[in-house]
Amino acid sequence: MLPRAATALALAVLAVAATARAQTEAPSGVSSAPPATVPREDSFETARSLALGLGNRASTWGTGALAGNVANMPLVPLYDLETTFTNVAGERTFGAGGAIVDSRTAAVAAGVMTRGVFGNRGRDYSGLDLKAGMAMRLGSRLSAGIAGRYVRLGANDKSEGGQPIGPHAKGFTLDAAVRLTITEGFHVAVIGENLVDRHSPLVPQRVGGGIAYGWQRVVDIGFDLLTDLSTFDHATILLGTGLEVVALDKVPLRLGYRGDLGRDVHALTAGLGYSHQKISLAFSIRQEFGSYGETILQLSFLGHVP
Repeated sequence: MLPRAATALALAVLAVAATARAQTEAPSGVSSAPPATVPREDSFETARSLALGLGNRASTWGTGALAGNVANMPLVPLYDLETTFTNVAGERTFGAGGAIVDSRTAAVAAGVMTRGVFGNRGRDYSGLDLKAGMAMRLGSRLSAGIAGRYVRLGANDKSEGGQPIGPHAKGFTLDAAVRLTITEGFHVAVIGENLVDRHSPLVPQRVGGGIAYGWQRVVDIGFDLLTDLSTFDHATILLGTGLEVVALDKVPLRLGYRGDLGRDVHALTAGLGYSHQKISLAFSIRQEFGSYGETILQLSFLGHVP
């Protein structure tokens, strides 16, 4: 029964994506420009998710679930508050944001996150991003979630006629996901991101999923694959993997890989954290190779409400 329900919900996610594209009246916004000139997506990430490359969506929890797989919010009962700071080295680009997720006090897990972006050079846009989501268990092994997102990222420069010069995005969009636990610690997720197409590479329409296995919150390994449906004139693939090992029950060590095959950009990621009963700290880095070569640094402070 559970596999059939999961399949039905997964097909619903894909159907929403197809419907959203079919009902769009604006120009497609796809790009046939050389991949190296196309801006990357810009969205909220926690330091943990950044450090794990593209390999944590099936097993993430808390604020990371709201960011990358809303169906996972009920996975761990908690009440967490997070503050995150981001620096794109060499681009003079900064970001700061916060998130709250409550999956403990009610049957429906809920959360909200927001951030500000202050860009320059290759990321020559600034603005805000707001996301709110909810999810619930549909049985002992199955959960589903949905999140609404409002993004307003404006180009820093405009033409004499008032038209933006460079990447920009504005409007509401939608994420949806389902997660199935096959056996204890082994999770499968189906995810749709930005299902309402905003016609911007900053907010790509993507569908895909991931698999992950975790053992007693000590070892976590996962693999994700997403298909970008809106950035280029053909579908492209993002994939990656991540590994987390928690040493001494308090120090998570993280490594990952992220491959953007549409832009031919590959990145290695790493992170280090410290977890306490009431507070956690995490630092991560993503070093890209290929035509972009960016270095992204992120620092997160996480409070756990007893």
